[in-house]
Amino acid sequence: MTFICIFSGYRMIKHFLRERKKRKGEKYFITGELIEHKEHINRRSSNTFQDIYSYTYNGETYLAKGKILRYKKDLLPIGTKTEITIYKNYPNEGILTTLDKSNIFMFIFIMIVMTFFLVCGILETLGIIYIDFPKKY
Repeated sequence: MTFICIFSGYRMIKHFLRERKKRKGEKYFITGELIEHKEHINRRSSNTFQDIYSYTYNGETYLAKGKILRYKKDLLPIGTKTEITIYKNYPNEGILTTLDKSNIFMFIFIMIVMTFFLVCGILETLGIIYIDFPKKY
């Protein structure tokens, strides 16, 4: 368990630092418009939809995909405006601003949980604590 936590933490931090380096530079907030709901069929045979947004930067039109899959009853109306974050060096990789902030909180939450399991694993290995699971008969 300890090795899984260390390896997962290493991978997450490496990814976070790579994304952070990539996003250095001037940051712009522009308005994007919802133009389409892309349908995804999952194993439970229930359809989910991904929002596709269109935005214009320096006279060129780009697309940004929402990262949240929605059910048909939760779809936003076509034409809904939202704020999109773009970086000068990568204008084609627009990020929905609300999702950009929620990803940071999710990263911090996962790191806290993984640190908790890592510390528990180390303490149990050293014999400081003992974790016993109930036996099923």
